[in-house]
Amino acid sequence: MRSYVKRVLPWIAAAAGTIVFALLIWKGPWWADQGHLEKDLSPGTGAVVTGFRTSVVAVGAGVIACFGLYYTDRNLRHTREKDREQAELTREGQVTERYVAAVKLLASDHLTERLGGIYALERIMHDSPKDQFTVTKVLAAFLRQHPTACADDHTCGVVDEDVMATFVAIARRPRRLDVDFSINLRGLKVCGAEVYGYDETNRADLESVDLDGACLKGADLELANMCSAGLQGANLEGAILDGVDLRMARLQRVNLESAKLAGANLSSADLTDAVGLQVESVLTAYINSHTQFPPAIAEDERIKKRISR
Repeated sequence: MRSYVKRVLPWIAAAAGTIVFALLIWKGPWWADQGHLEKDLSPGTGAVVTGFRTSVVAVGAGVIACFGLYYTDRNLRHTREKDREQAELTREGQVTERYVAAVKLLASDHLTERLGGIYALERIMHDSPKDQFTVTKVLAAFLRQHPTACADDHTCGVVDEDVMATFVAIARRPRRLDVDFSINLRGLKVCGAEVYGYDETNRADLESVDLDGACLKGADLELANMCSAGLQGANLEGAILDGVDLRMARLQRVNLESAKLAGANLSSADLTDAVGLQVESVLTAYINSHTQFPPAIAEDERIKKRISR
């Protein structure tokens, strides 16, 4: 019913306008100046009538031109919106095609093709925010299905290049999701990985990532965001953790022997039973009263003095 009214209403308005316009041309001069115009068209009266009617015609032409411009603009807006929708559909179709092609490359037996698929998915993750969740999950699944040469006892071997590239792609994902989602990378072995950030606004992002039991020996994680990350039993021996955000991270039984912690934020982090942790390293980091340390570290007078500040 409403759509019918919307279609009919402009025609009714146009008919009413036409009738009013005709009446103004016909009777308008006498309605406007009835007390001074004679019924007989004398030269003076004719001039006044002609002038009035000319003005009415000019106003009518202006009104018609305004309506013409309005409808032209509305049609152009509608056309642009349709073009925009079509362009968006085309773009989504292209992204889908790229996504399917990249996933197929991940299953290839050739390293170069797998690397191409990984980098293509990373590009999609940056170009299409709505696909970021799916791409990240696919990359995480790829990591879980491709164990590396690192042994179970954390003896480091050669890490496959595609595994390293996938881990770096996940860490470099853009921070634009409305809500965080968990990424399961338990037991991941990427010793020597380099996923450091460049500054405070461009940081490697491993927030809330589950890396329990992971081997990150010798990894360069400088300035990375690892807030609330799970690192229980992980091997971070010799890792560069300068400026890393480890607030509220789960670091029980983590191996931090020879790890660099200068400027790392350990506020509220759980370092219970951490292995290889040195007081000198802790003093270079940010800690608070909620940071949990192994007993030998917690009882050190220098640590107590630092927390009491």
